[in-house]
Amino acid sequence: MRPNLHVCVKYSAEKKVVPAKSKALIDTQISIAVPKGCYGRVAPRSGLGAGVIDSDYRGIVFVLLFNHSDSDFEIVEGDRVAQLIIEKIETPDVVEVNKPRIERAHADDTPD
Repeated sequence: MRPNLHVCVKYSAEKKVVPAKSKALIDTQISIAVPKGCYGRVAPRSGLGAGVIDSDYRGIVFVLLFNHSDSDFEIVEGDRVAQLIIEKIETPDVVEVNKPRIERAHADDTPD
């Protein structure tokens, strides 16, 4: 079964500079209600940032942008800073183990 995916582009609601080798929280002035059984994944544009929005969150969405370059990065109001992808989520039962079983593949285990 293919999950339902909905994409919306998130725009900056402010002008801000992300300093070189630093990060900044960008305000989108967007509030959303993610459907129950889903979560929102904030996907970066150009590798700038990412995050997750739970279905019970009702506040304004901010985007954390990372600037890995040696130059400041300027954001102006209306810039597309991220994409929001709504995905269905499964939460299966997980069993905690005291001693995990680790399996390693060896070169001689390769079939002929």
